[in-house]
Amino acid sequence: MEMARTRIPCIIPDCAFSVILLDDYKSFLDYAKKHGKKTSQEDAVRGYYSTKARSALLKILSDHLTVRWLGLDATKVDNLFIIVHLPEAKHWILAQVDRKESLVTIYDSIRLKHDKYQRHRNALSAHLPRIIYMMNQDAGKIQKFKILDGKDVPRQGPTNDCGVFVVKFVESIIFGRAVSDISQDKMSEYRKGIGYSLLEFCEGNR
Repeated sequence: MEMARTRIPCIIPDCAFSVILLDDYKSFLDYAKKHGKKTSQEDAVRGYYSTKARSALLKILSDHLTVRWLGLDATKVDNLFIIVHLPEAKHWILAQVDRKESLVTIYDSIRLKHDKYQRHRNALSAHLPRIIYMMNQDAGKIQKFKILDGKDVPRQGPTNDCGVFVVKFVESIIFGRAVSDISQDKMSEYRKGIGYSLLEFCEGNR
């Protein structure tokens, strides 16, 4: 995970985060059916994470949303960029979370129908706020995030370039560039640029 030194201060959890979040969301739904009907959502969430195993899982999720060396976490920045893998579709998408606006914006280069990944959308809009609430219970009540599709999102061709699109979506948004400028025709150029950046990072951290 990284704190991007860009126009938009943000945290980018690693790719495992969305998988863990989805599994925890499913588990919470089962718990809420049995225990959450007569309590507030906040009490239900606190009760859910009161067991030792779930408390440990909450720590894992919280660690994904924390950059300790900068003293920052998801309660202290407005933007999160969550890379989401959709295994059924063999596809990657980007979810930009704007905490200030309680909004999740989806950037999807093939524009899947929502029902193809509805549980992922629900986990981001309903369960992610619960995790952030547990990281700072003084923040008040849990507020569900609205979820929208990004505007002017370019479409990929019949290729396997969705991962590159996700990288370029993040780069464009945090540097204030238009995502509509991303082009399938420049994929080779983008891949080389990403490769060079990785090599430079490795060289600088030897």
